[in-house]
Amino acid sequence: MSADLDQVFAELRGEADTVPLASPAAARRRGTRRTRSRSMAAAALAVCLVGGGTAWFLRPQTPARPAPTATTTARALPRAGQPVEYGGQARAAKTVLLGNSAYTVWQDTAGTVRLFAAPLDRPAAGPMRATAVTGDLDGAYTLEGTLVAGARQSTGYHVWGLDPGTGTTRWDFAVASPADLALFSQYAVHRDRQSGLITGLAVGTGKVMWTTPGDPGPGVPLLPVTAWDRQSKPASGSIGPVQPSPQAVTIIGGRVVALEPETGDRVFDQPLAEPLVGTEAYAAWDGRLFILRPGDRYEIVMTKLDASGESKLVWTGDAGRTFQSMHGCGQHRLCVADEDAAGAGQVTAVDYTLDTAANAPDWSAPLPGRVTGMAGGILVGGLAVTTDAGTALFRLQPGGFVATEPGPLASYDESDRSVLALPATAGGPVTRVVFRSGQRQLLGSIPVPGAGCFPAGYRLICPGSTSLSIFQLPPT
Repeated sequence: MSADLDQVFAELRGEADTVPLASPAAARRRGTRRTRSRSMAAAALAVCLVGGGTAWFLRPQTPARPAPTATTTARALPRAGQPVEYGGQARAAKTVLLGNSAYTVWQDTAGTVRLFAAPLDRPAAGPMRATAVTGDLDGAYTLEGTLVAGARQSTGYHVWGLDPGTGTTRWDFAVASPADLALFSQYAVHRDRQSGLITGLAVGTGKVMWTTPGDPGPGVPLLPVTAWDRQSKPASGSIGPVQPSPQAVTIIGGRVVALEPETGDRVFDQPLAEPLVGTEAYAAWDGRLFILRPGDRYEIVMTKLDASGESKLVWTGDAGRTFQSMHGCGQHRLCVADEDAAGAGQVTAVDYTLDTAANAPDWSAPLPGRVTGMAGGILVGGLAVTTDAGTALFRLQPGGFVATEPGPLASYDESDRSVLALPATAGGPVTRVVFRSGQRQLLGSIPVPGAGCFPAGYRLICPGSTSLSIFQLPPT
């Protein structure tokens, strides 16, 4: 299994991550200096992120308690200008930032996908451009001055590189699912599931840089390696954060192979320590590939993608629990979500540098419901696990539960101080959650649902069902 595009297109692994759309890190300043770094994935939101298998039971160290609350005002957040009307009802809308403008891709009820730009300082719609995008609009992302859009189709998944000024197509290709795609800052690497052929493409021009034979069929991973200390740039739908590290990892002919995205050169090539057994899930993180091995007690095996090629067992699930998802979550940590037969979920952080003979976790905590997604890109020091009972937020150092939110989360402060909890429905509150203490600051309310909203500087940008709204956030 591979990563998601809601963690790399909402299926880069086959499952949709629910990480909300967010802006480039460089656009954000909240009293402290922020930097933008590019990443992909989930994932995300995030968004990627994302598994299936079997699991274990772990007694929580402490019961999850509601986070302390600091109340301010419940008044509506002021608007930055008037709403920018689409001119119709949107069944899907995604907004990304490029320069000082918000580019919105929206799909009307008839299926036509259009694109327009609105300046952040004086929001107003520029010319409305029709695009060649067809299918169900799933996500959008900006790379090398190109707006990358993805859509789900009856035959699979399709990706377009659009000129953001005109809406014309610079390049496009089809894959079976987002699991067959990895995005990097300058390149897109994708795999043909029928032939196994892997292709590297320059996203700025659409030029095919290289091709190499790979394994055909489903279930073959194609993952970007994520570095633990890099910020991810959340995106929307299945179009997931672009990965900062220069390797795409796959399995070819029973060998773990890492490819350089620009040239396709093999920078790592070693046999698997053990043969695959059929329903594996995968995660690539911190220069390592993690493989789920299903069974009565599932196992997670790690292969280090360096000259040592070290391979070892890093976690064994308890009998009676089912594996759900795994994601890198901090320096030398892998977070694993699983559930018992009754559906009670739990997240566990594993230090994969230690001798795991004792199978002792770094920390663990219960989840509010059944796991539906997982993302480590909200903050470097944070983890978001989406469940059918809300999104649970955890800090990583020291590990522990912070809060459960009914709506989506968005990164807010790259110094690891806080995140934004956004409303699940129109008219709901926007709350700043202090990461380490769990303290809550109510910033105000917005008249639109929070899905797809993201902060940029002191603005909150929200693509709605009929218009793009930009709100002003108070200083923190």
